[in-house]
Amino acid sequence: MLVKLGWNGLGLSQEAWAIMILLVAAGLVVLVMLSLRNAAFPLPVAWAYLGIYLFRSPEGFGGQYGAMQIVTLAGMAVLIGAAAIQFYRNHYVILPVSNRGALAGK
Repeated sequence: MLVKLGWNGLGLSQEAWAIMILLVAAGLVVLVMLSLRNAAFPLPVAWAYLGIYLFRSPEGFGGQYGAMQIVTLAGMAVLIGAAAIQFYRNHYVILPVSNRGALAGK
């Protein structure tokens, strides 16, 4: 929609915007994970980052946006690492016992 409207991105490149959005998304996911104490929460987003990194079809990146691909790999590592740390903090369960009753409405 913004491209159709002719938005210039406030003078920033498409790659810079993509990197900012990827960083903000990873930060928000980690904050929500810490709030919910759900060790599996960041994993689908890490998978999405992998999909962005691997997007190499003819319509894909075509060798462009190298910095963005590095950020997707780093973001994926941070998200998987955060999930592993939360899993450890939960004593090797996805959700801690105290959260299970709250989520079930008990």
